[in-house]
Amino acid sequence: MRTFLFALFAMTTGINTANAASQQQCEALLKPIEAKMDRMQSMDTGKPTPQACARGAEMIKMYVSYKAEADKLNCPFAFVSGQKVGGAPERAELIADMKKAYSEQCR
Repeated sequence: MRTFLFALFAMTTGINTANAASQQQCEALLKPIEAKMDRMQSMDTGKPTPQACARGAEMIKMYVSYKAEADKLNCPFAFVSGQKVGGAPERAELIADMKKAYSEQCR
């Protein structure tokens, strides 16, 4: 019985480890989004233009796509000093906030 439980534990641990992505994989997924956000923030000049709203909508779509991939790889929301912080719920909350801001600014 102990052997069976140990084997079962080993299998589930292996599965969980296989599903967890490395810090480098998770950060690489986020790089294109960070670059786009940096460009968008530097272009922020107050009242949104139709072009800015279009870029905002594109950004939301990119982040939704990133969220699906990050959730699949079980990436945390962030790494702070090498420690995993947050995850899927925080990404979902950020998307909701982005959509709310978009709807308020780009009517």
